[in-house]
This record gives sequence, structure tokens and C-alpha cells, in this order.
Amino acid sequence: MNTKKKLSIALIGSFIIFSYGVYRLGFEERTEEFTALPLIFAVAGLVGLIANLAKLKDHTDKNE
Repeated sequence: MNTKKKLSIALIGSFIIFSYGVYRLGFEERTEEFTALPLIFAVAGLVGLIANLAKLKDHTDKNE
């Protein structure tokens, strides 16, 4: 598997984690003990999205 496919799979995974966190924050009923978990998912997914997008952009710029 080449690097571009790996980065694309990681980008999709990060987007899924981010989406799940945002969905849970916005639409699920909150209890105090479970508020932190969706927030962690949303932040970690966003960081993963940004990092994987930057790596993918850097990889495509190198190959051109």
C-alpha cells in the first residue's frame, strides 16, 4: 500500500472520529460524567484531520 492510500485512510478515520464527537456533543443528552468523552473525540479527530491533511498536501506537492 502506498503512502497516499495510507494517508487517505487515516484522513477518513479522523473525520469519522471528529464527526462522532461533534454529533454526541450536539444531539445526545449530556450527563456530567460523559461530557468529556465526546469533547475528547472531537478535539482528537480535528487534530488528526488537520495533521493528515497537511501530510497529504505535502506528499502530493513532493510528487508533482
